[in-house]
Amino acid sequence: MVNSDKLNTLALMAQRGCPESELDILLRFMPVIERISKTIRHLIDDEVAFEAYCYNLIKQAIRKYDESKGNLRWQIEIRLRDARRHFIKNRSKRRKIQVSYEFITGRTDVDEERKRTIEFEDVLADIESMVCERERLQEKIALLAKGDPKKTTILNAWLIGFDNDSELALLLAQQYGGKSESHRRTITRFRSYCQAVLAGSA
Repeated sequence: MVNSDKLNTLALMAQRGCPESELDILLRFMPVIERISKTIRHLIDDEVAFEAYCYNLIKQAIRKYDESKGNLRWQIEIRLRDARRHFIKNRSKRRKIQVSYEFITGRTDVDEERKRTIEFEDVLADIESMVCERERLQEKIALLAKGDPKKTTILNAWLIGFDNDSELALLLAQQYGGKSESHRRTITRFRSYCQAVLAGSA
């Protein structure tokens, strides 16, 4: 994780209209978000929705960042903790088991009109499928990146919805050196490669 002063500087640059700085912050918090998501995946309904929610909170924190109110890092960490509590508390009812009123109470003297059902939340519904989907996604990233950190950065950027080639190329130039135009061509070729590989494995 980058130090707090660097995060603060990136936030100010992002506020001045530098999309690469915003992406840089998002990518640096990606492992944190994935770690939180993994630890609570059995308590929430949708890991993907949770992670997208976290990224939006980080973007809000960047837009509202004020140097006089402290470091960006702790402001983001507070928002992520709130997101965790929010998703656990407000998990939706995924699958419901209906049980008759008589079965629960043991009573048999209830009129048909007064019979009702009691709904139970099955908070573990769809967990297995979500875990499998995440594993498949990680396998695809490993397959496509082949251990190349630059390609991993590109894939992670695409994963969080950052698909502007020119802006991503500038970020790569900042992180890995070289000219942004060269990185932009690399991104274009890599996208074509990924599409071909994924089409063949579909």
